[in-house]
Amino acid sequence: GHTGKVLCAAMEQSSRVEVCCSGGVDGTVRVWTVPPMAQDLYDSTGVSVRQQRACLDEHSDAVWGVELHAFHPLLASASADKSVILWDLQSFTSLATLA
Repeated sequence: GHTGKVLCAAMEQSSRVEVCCSGGVDGTVRVWTVPPMAQDLYDSTGVSVRQQRACLDEHSDAVWGVELHAFHPLLASASADKSVILWDLQSFTSLATLA
């Protein structure tokens, strides 16, 4: 997880799984898989609660905001380093940086 405080988070629900993205003072964006709303959290056969899928670390300062696209596997993150990065959530790579 983050090595410092979490400053922002965003969630997106699909038919199979929910994704949560968080940004923190450590300058990273973490992508988490959390169970679907209908899953029993005490059922050990399902998706792990808080399973980290990726750590996106191209920002050089705290991440202040994260926003998920409603229809595509895309994430935008805004940082104190004065940049916004657009991420592909299938490959966990940056697509573009606006500075």
